[in-house]
Amino acid sequence: MVLSGCLFSRKYTWVHFGGVLVCMVGVVLNMVQDYDDDQNVEEQQEYPHKLRGDLCAITGGIMYGVSNVMVEVTLRDSRDSAEYLGVMGFFAFILATIQAWIVEPDEIFAFFGRDMESDGDEGGATCHTERWWMLAVYVGCTAFAYVGGSRFFQISEATFFALSLLTGDLWSVIFSIFFEHIIPHPLFFLGMVFVLSGMIMYEMAPSPVLEDRSVMVNEDPNNRPNGALPLSY
Repeated sequence: MVLSGCLFSRKYTWVHFGGVLVCMVGVVLNMVQDYDDDQNVEEQQEYPHKLRGDLCAITGGIMYGVSNVMVEVTLRDSRDSAEYLGVMGFFAFILATIQAWIVEPDEIFAFFGRDMESDGDEGGATCHTERWWMLAVYVGCTAFAYVGGSRFFQISEATFFALSLLTGDLWSVIFSIFFEHIIPHPLFFLGMVFVLSGMIMYEMAPSPVLEDRSVMVNEDPNNRPNGALPLSY
């Protein structure tokens, strides 16, 4: 919201801020649930770098939020996202390949290799085929997500996109309950109620994107705030 306000001179109402605050309460409840689980299970020996992992997760979340705003800047009022998707996919493929070969070379060989000794010829071939199908499905879903995300940024905004991602845990819990028969802590369901309520509250206010478009028609470059991008960028 801060970056969107700076780059687009976007105006948010108290309803928008209230919706985000309610969503954050839901996130805090999920964090409390994880903290309680850590207190009940001794994981210090198994995960000795939990603090470092949490800091990396927070940093990654901040960078992802900045990235979403930059994507919105790139795609705002653009009718074609093919160039963005092509350039992003090209460089992302190079960076991801380098990172994977540096960090996880053994896992890559294990994934694509055939474990004939443990599974036998037929079992190893079957397992190898399943791995390729899993990879293909994952690549297809990821491509669909990025294409859909680029379209989302053309008609909506990065803040609502980030809030929408908070509901992703709901799908994992559905899988956990019906396929793994694991029922989450009650705090999780309470947190999801707050997240969904916050999203509804956020959408009850007038969309900042619609206000952008209404202002764009009568935009005066001389009255634009210092450092703000033109709305037709």
